[in-house]
Amino acid sequence: MAVSRSPATLPGYQELSKAVSQDGVPQIVNYQQGLGTEGGRVSRVIGGATGKGLAEEVRESYSFLANNYHPGDEIFLLGFSRGAFTARSIGGLIGEIGLLTKKGLNTLPEVYEDVQNRRNPDYRPKHPDVPFPRKPSAGDPRYAEELERRGLTRLDIPIKVIAVWDTVGSLGIPRIGILQRAGLQMKQSRATSFHDTKLSNCIENAFQALALDESRPSFAPAVWEKPEGNRTTLRQVWFPGAHANVGGGYDDMQLANITLAWMMSQLEPFLDMRDEYLFEQDELNEKYYKKEEGAVRPWSFGRIYSEVKGAMALGGSTATTPKSTPSPAGKLTVPSAKQTNTSTPPSAPATASKAPASSTAAPTNAAP
Repeated sequence: MAVSRSPATLPGYQELSKAVSQDGVPQIVNYQQGLGTEGGRVSRVIGGATGKGLAEEVRESYSFLANNYHPGDEIFLLGFSRGAFTARSIGGLIGEIGLLTKKGLNTLPEVYEDVQNRRNPDYRPKHPDVPFPRKPSAGDPRYAEELERRGLTRLDIPIKVIAVWDTVGSLGIPRIGILQRAGLQMKQSRATSFHDTKLSNCIENAFQALALDESRPSFAPAVWEKPEGNRTTLRQVWFPGAHANVGGGYDDMQLANITLAWMMSQLEPFLDMRDEYLFEQDELNEKYYKKEEGAVRPWSFGRIYSEVKGAMALGGSTATTPKSTPSPAGKLTVPSAKQTNTSTPPSAPATASKAPASSTAAPTNAAP
């Protein structure tokens, strides 16, 4: 299992990895420190907003998988925010060139550069004979086939699950107008534009939890679109809460616990999940409420936080609805999204009402 990490506190996907039983089949877990989480406040904001270091994140996690993979292993890629983009990029890279062998990893810098420039007609590789002479474009199927023939890669590697929370942007970075005008995002946008985050048939299952109450346009999610003929089981669900509510970035984890519960249910057919772990997290959150607010909020009535302030206000604010993005196959709205989340919780749990039909696309193979 490879996990790409992003925000500061324990996000939902990191909690999810702890919910996997330690009995039975051994699990190898790799955590990748996410973009915009290191250094001072300014460097964190700039790093997160420009995507600086994204290529390194992808290569490091990809190398971990390539070094540890054995035939029969099952690959799970998890991530939140920019970490979700990294996880999806790794899935795309595996779909393009498979998993390099230990011998092939010696050529990863050159192979990665070739893949990065596969759509650039003016590309001239620095090392034209690496990984092999007279190489075609990495976008040509013959490139990966020759890698395999030379024992440099393993093709047709299945990815059991990519499970992500609120993937940020089509390029893995939030779009902030003032930074774009200053030229701080342009170079990194070009550098990350080659990443393939679409669904390929090597991905067996894809799950995404989306934030219904995120009002920053710069944090608009990258929803998956299912290409014609794609065989991936795809489920994407809108949940109440802003970006860090859904992914888990606050001391109040109640809304994050909802997405955690949903994701655990999606992974239960493939991993031995400890149900009691979710109850433990709920008990911890009850203690938080008693300490901070004096009363426990009912399930699904956690506080929705706003990040439209400071540097994060540079991109403005707008309302988000499921209709604001193209309606992909497998996208639903959970019933609790219809409930009102206010700073003052109701005296008793509200009965969940059905999501409005106008904001719900419910294919037969998807269920929250």
